Amino acid sequence: MSSKAQRRERAKQRRRNIVKNAIIVGCFGLFFLILGIGGIVISRSKYNDYKNSDDIRTVEARAVSSDIHSTKRKGEIRREYWKVKLSFDIDGKEYSAVKDYDYEIKKGDTVKLEVYHSKSGDYKAAVVTTDEEYKMDNIIFIASLGVGLFLIIISIVAALPDNKRQ
Repeated sequence: MSSKAQRRERAKQRRRNIVKNAIIVGCFGLFFLILGIGGIVISRSKYNDYKNSDDIRTVEARAVSSDIHSTKRKGEIRREYWKVKLSFDIDGKEYSAVKDYDYEIKKGDTVKLEVYHSKSGDYKAAVVTTDEEYKMDNIIFIASLGVGLFLIIISIVAALPDNKRQ
């Protein structure tokens, strides 16, 4: 094989590798894009379900179980919280919810819990109750959309053929 043919073959192999890598990056971008869109749609649906509820009330809920969890992000102190499974009764029917608390709640303790009547007919614990909380919850999904679009654009640009002739 001549050196010119070898160079052409190496260039073709490099080009294939670039396209393979661009496809992988594009798939990651698509994942983040779908994650962002899905998160925004689900969050909006839950928020609208709460806002359009015909019955929002505060009830006494009993702790059925309580587990301590901890998280630590880089540069922060360790945060401990309690993941509590709650049970509450409305009109003779028992409902349950899971909620995080920054203070200790033991099994059998009672806490006040804001609940709403959902479209499905069940009562659910309110998670997001104001427009500001809703916007803050969606920031991560909006960032995911941005990252996804950025990765897809980068992969498309990388996969475009070079117009240079060697």
